[in-house]
Amino acid sequence: MRNDTPVILSVFGIDPKSVSCTVELIHEISLQLGEQGWKSVICYAQPPVDEVRRHLALPNVTLEVMAQPWIAGRQQAITFWRLLRRYRPRIVHLHFTGFVNPYYWMARLNGVQSIFFTDHSSRPEGHVPRRAPLWKRCAVRIINAPLDRVFSISNFSYRSIVTLDIFPKERFQIMYNGTPLISRPIPGEEEQRQFRLQYGIPEGRSIVMQVSWVIPEKGVQDLVEAARLVLAERPGTHFVVAGDGAFREQYTKWVAELGIGGHFTFTGTIAGAGALAPAYASAAVVCQLSRWQEGFGVTIIEAMSCGRPIVATRMGGIPEVVAENETGFLVPPASPAIVAAKLLELLNDPALAEKLGQAGRRRVEEKFSLTLNVAECLDAYGIAQSVKPDLRASL
Repeated sequence: MRNDTPVILSVFGIDPKSVSCTVELIHEISLQLGEQGWKSVICYAQPPVDEVRRHLALPNVTLEVMAQPWIAGRQQAITFWRLLRRYRPRIVHLHFTGFVNPYYWMARLNGVQSIFFTDHSSRPEGHVPRRAPLWKRCAVRIINAPLDRVFSISNFSYRSIVTLDIFPKERFQIMYNGTPLISRPIPGEEEQRQFRLQYGIPEGRSIVMQVSWVIPEKGVQDLVEAARLVLAERPGTHFVVAGDGAFREQYTKWVAELGIGGHFTFTGTIAGAGALAPAYASAAVVCQLSRWQEGFGVTIIEAMSCGRPIVATRMGGIPEVVAENETGFLVPPASPAIVAAKLLELLNDPALAEKLGQAGRRRVEEKFSLTLNVAECLDAYGIAQSVKPDLRASL
C-alpha cells in the first residue's frame, strides 16, 4: 500500500446478505471518500454475497473479512493486526463490534491517527440508564482510551450511553442515520401494482405495513390485535409485515386462526437496493410498533421518504424521527386499541394521510438524507469536502 494514498478501514460486524441500509451507508461513505482521494477498506464478518459486491464495486473500495469481530479473541486480534499492517490506515471506524474491545489500542500502536466507533444499539423494553459501578467506569476508560469519537445515532442513544459515565462525555457526537431513498423518485402506480401482484394483495385494498423482524420485541402481535379492530370497521384493509424472524410461522398461523388470514401477508425479507420502495409507496400507512427501545428507526425514515404517514410507538429514538401530529402519530407500546384508532383516522381521511406523508418526506430531506449525513461523518473525520454532496448530482 502506497503511503501517499490515505486509507480508512471500516469494520462492520454484520453478515452482508443483501443490499441493506448498512450497505447503502457503506456505498455512500466510500463514494464520498473516493471524491476526496481516499481508499475505503471495508471489513465484514462474512464474505459479501455477489449482489453486495456489485453494489460496492467502486474504484477505491477493497473488501475484507474478519470473522466475528465482536469477539475479542486471538484469531480476531491476529486478523485485525494484519489488516492494520497491510493497509496502514489513517482512520479506523468500528461498527457492530461491541463498544469495549482491544482494537483501539491495536490501531493506535500501528500509527492510526483517528479512531471512531458508532453505537447502533437498541435497548430492551423498560431499560433505565444508570451510572455504571466505579470499577467498570475505570476499566472501560482505560481500555477505550485511544478512542477519539463515539457516534450516537440519536439523542436517546446518546443519553443511554453517556449516563453510564464509562467514557468522557466530550468525545460523544450525535449523528443520525440517513436513507438514500430520498434521492430517488417515489415508485409509481406500475411498480406498486407489481408489488401487489407479487404478493397476491388484492387491488382496491388499503395497505397497512410494518417492515421489521417478525419477533415480539417489534410489536407484531400488537399489529395483529389492531388489525382485528380495524377490519371490523374497514374490511377493505390489508396488513403486510415485510421481514423475517423466529415468530413468522407462529404469527401466520395465529392470523389464520383469528379468521383474518386473507387480510394479512407476511412477505419475508424483501432484499435488494431500493427493493422496499415499491412496498412503502403501496402502503396507505406504515407502522413501527416496537416494544423495545429503538436506537433510531431506519425503516421509518425509509417510509417517510416515500411520502407515507407513520404510526409508531413512543420508544427509544423513534420520537426524534416522527414529529407527532406532523408526520404521523406516536402511541404507547402494547396499545393495539390506540393503534387501531389512529389507523382508522388516517385510512378514513386520505387528505390527512397525504398531508402527514408529504411533511414526512420534507423532514427526511432536511434531517435524514444519507448523502448529507455521510458528509457530516466525513467532516467529523476531518476530511475536507471540496464538493458539496447535495450538489454533486447537478455538477
